[in-house]
Amino acid sequence: MHVAKKGTVLVGLSGGIDSAFAALKLKEEGYDVCGIHFVLPSYKGDSEKKILQAKRLADRIGISIIIHDSTTIFHKEVIEYFIDSYKAGLTPNPCVRCNQRVKFNLLLQIANKNGFDFIATGHYARIRAKDGFFYLLKGRGKKKEQSYFLSMLEQEILKRCLFPLGEYSKDDLLLEASKLKLIPNSYQESQEVCFLAGRDYRELLKDLMADQGAGRIRDIDGNVLGTHNGIYNYTIGQRKGIGIAKGHPLYVKEISIKDNEVIVAPKEFILEREVRLQDPIWHLPDKLGKKKLWLEGQIRYKQKCSRGFLEMSLDGFRFTFEEPQWAITPGQVFVGYRCDLMVISGWIAR
Repeated sequence: MHVAKKGTVLVGLSGGIDSAFAALKLKEEGYDVCGIHFVLPSYKGDSEKKILQAKRLADRIGISIIIHDSTTIFHKEVIEYFIDSYKAGLTPNPCVRCNQRVKFNLLLQIANKNGFDFIATGHYARIRAKDGFFYLLKGRGKKKEQSYFLSMLEQEILKRCLFPLGEYSKDDLLLEASKLKLIPNSYQESQEVCFLAGRDYRELLKDLMADQGAGRIRDIDGNVLGTHNGIYNYTIGQRKGIGIAKGHPLYVKEISIKDNEVIVAPKEFILEREVRLQDPIWHLPDKLGKKKLWLEGQIRYKQKCSRGFLEMSLDGFRFTFEEPQWAITPGQVFVGYRCDLMVISGWIAR
């Protein structure tokens, strides 16, 4: 049966199953599909292997593929950001940053240059258009819902995006992909920051942040409890590796870049309710105004959303949770939802 063409689409192909299945679905739906594989820095030295895998999947699907060297921009926008965040005592989110500053910008630029109507990826998220505005929603399958990683994308990008996996669960996708022989024998779900390739991030930072060196570990009353060997080894809420015995567990509460100190406290002091947003993105056509808006807030990927209210203060957007949250971490991303609809996102400020 002939399928009428719906338009041309450039699909990011990582070499993994999700993006390959997304490309296949778009082709089956009647789109004229071309894949693109972004070559990224790899400490494993496996870039050629990933290129070959992406080419094999494109051939299996029956689409052409572009290979684009993205190592320079990725290093500048993601790896340098990653390092600079730890230097500033923040805990970065490189996946959100990459989507915001590298992957989708490149997709759009190359799509525009080559006359593609749409761009697409294998993310588990949904887009709905109404009256010329494009709303970002959670994916249907809760096991691998990924709208959080797309939360810093703006309308210019979203209006060109297709997310064919938004209605799928990961289990359903794997079942279908297996029947279509898209899954290689060596398939393993990636759980790592791509450029670290399984290495501990502290290995990357150890030499780059040697100038910051050792410093004091204090409690919240200012008492010196010991020393640390570099603030990059710590993040908010961390217990393991502090190396201090005090009769009760202590957790990292604060990282002071100014004093090169790590502040620790008992568990109850790590629970907080308030989040201040930096560089927020409002995902609705109507402004908030002066009213409080009750939403479900999320402060890290895969964390269960919790109820609270959003309001404007003198220094911008603030969100206050009804119940205290564990380890609200500066440098991470906050996302506010109304049911499945994304309403606001932003970097968590100090």
